[in-house]
Amino acid sequence: MTPEIFKQIRPFLCTDDSLNFRTLNVNTLQIEKAPLLAAYLGETVSTEDVMKIFTFLPNSNYKTVNEYFKNHNIDANELGINVNSRFSTNTRLFHVNSVIRYRGSVAETWVEFEIDNQNNVNKLDWRYGTVE
Repeated sequence: MTPEIFKQIRPFLCTDDSLNFRTLNVNTLQIEKAPLLAAYLGETVSTEDVMKIFTFLPNSNYKTVNEYFKNHNIDANELGINVNSRFSTNTRLFHVNSVIRYRGSVAETWVEFEIDNQNNVNKLDWRYGTVE
C-alpha cells in the first residue's frame, strides 16, 4: 500500500469499527454511492437495477423508505432484508473537516458524530492533523 494507491481507492472505501450497518439516507444518495447501495441491497437486485435507481427518478424528499423503493420499482418485501434497518430518510452520521491557517501555520481537525434515534449527538471520532 502506498499513499498514491490509497488516494485512488479511497472513494470506494467504507469502513467502520462496528459490525452494524449504518443507515443510508435515501434522500441524499448520489450516483457515486451506487456500489454501497448495491452492497446494502444484497444479491436480489442487480447492479444494472441499482444504476437505474439513479437514472429512473431523481432523489427527492421521500417521507418513508418504502416510498423510495416503490418509486424506483423495487418491492422492498422481496429484498430479503429489513430495509428500515439499513435505510432511512434522515441523515444520522456527519463528518466535519476544518482547516485553520494562521501566520503560515496550518492545523487540520476532523470530527465524526452521529445523531441517534433520540436525537442525542454522540462523538464517534476526533482527530487533529491530516486525516488522509
